[in-house]
Amino acid sequence: MSTLDSRGFRLGFATFVLFTGIAGDFWRNSFSWYGYGVFVVVIAAISIVVLVRNRARFRVGSLPYPLLAFIVLAFLSIAWSFYPGFTALGAVVLLLTTASAVSIAVTVTWPDLLIVLGWVFRLVLGLSFLFEFIVSAIIRHPIYPVWVTPESNPAKL
Repeated sequence: MSTLDSRGFRLGFATFVLFTGIAGDFWRNSFSWYGYGVFVVVIAAISIVVLVRNRARFRVGSLPYPLLAFIVLAFLSIAWSFYPGFTALGAVVLLLTTASAVSIAVTVTWPDLLIVLGWVFRLVLGLSFLFEFIVSAIIRHPIYPVWVTPESNPAKL
């Protein structure tokens, strides 16, 4: 049994993907947009590897037709977009998000998905409360994302 087939990896990967999807601001504000991009590329690469290894368990034709139509429309919209570069980027992000979702759907059972969602929501709420407590009780001034240069006289809390 390889690492990619173990239950621990599948649940951990699903937790990481769902946490990144639900609380993406955590990565963006902590590590900048470039750091967030690294996380997204890692998720996309692992998702593609998982899909290739489990290709016998799903078919593209088994995806919902409205989803497939939306993906096709997203790529076709590049032709008439005023911003074709950004539209293409958005279409690729849509495709990678779909690949991540399908990789989770193929490898994680419904009961395990509920367990993972419970972990993710507890993690998001717990980290949010911890961050708010540390800022209000210890730091006591505004915290800016890593790419923002604060004003010389920040507002008092």
